[in-house]
Amino acid sequence: MERFRDLLHNGSIGKRVQYQVETLMRIRKEEFKSFPALPEELDLVEREDQITFELTLDEEDLNKEEILDVFRYDDEFEKNEEIWTKIKKEILGEEEDSGSEGDSSTDDGSSGTASDSDSEDDNDGGEDVPDEELALTTSISKSQSNTTIIQDFSESDLIHLRRTIYLTIMSSATFEECTHKLAKMSIPPGRELELINMLIECCSQEQPFLRYYGLISSRFCHMHERWRTAFALSFEEQYTTIHRLETNKLRNVAKLFAHLLH
Repeated sequence: MERFRDLLHNGSIGKRVQYQVETLMRIRKEEFKSFPALPEELDLVEREDQITFELTLDEEDLNKEEILDVFRYDDEFEKNEEIWTKIKKEILGEEEDSGSEGDSSTDDGSSGTASDSDSEDDNDGGEDVPDEELALTTSISKSQSNTTIIQDFSESDLIHLRRTIYLTIMSSATFEECTHKLAKMSIPPGRELELINMLIECCSQEQPFLRYYGLISSRFCHMHERWRTAFALSFEEQYTTIHRLETNKLRNVAKLFAHLLH
């Protein structure tokens, strides 16, 4: 499955093969729930009632019954068919189902007609009370004026945004799916570097460089000018601090920006 995932990330396969691989990975992720080993309609005999015969092909007293391979005319065909039909009904429980049919009956006209008075609207006592409405609006305006605005300095929204971006990047099967999900998040202006830094961080953690991250970055650069500007700023920041990175991280980050420049 890792080989299939690499093919999806590289984007070097056709659309039809891509859809087939995505379907295969989704079925595997669901633990083959749609493809049970034994369908329910074929699970006819309870496990306690099952009788298992263990035979080996090298038994000397094994009765091969080769005569069954030869067609023979049955003089009592109809009688034997009735016997097998009874056995089949006993196993499948068709006799109980047929006996239970006809027990249900419908009572027509048992329910009375609904009265017209239930559907009528009660308009009595619906007079306007302007004094009460005025007092209500006054109390609401006072409560609104007395509300205090709480400003969150813990940056919980920023942490939630980073977590969502990371989970989206790592859970997507293809770069097109990932780009679509990230674009639907509607990242506010000024937060572009959060997405770019997360892409660079995920890319640097990979052992070999994956074109998956380069394709996502190039898609965002083609979307809007603000993303190209943000990637340019990120390049300057990474270039000034590139000496702090390890060899593998340095290689991956360099290949990511080389992919964008190419």
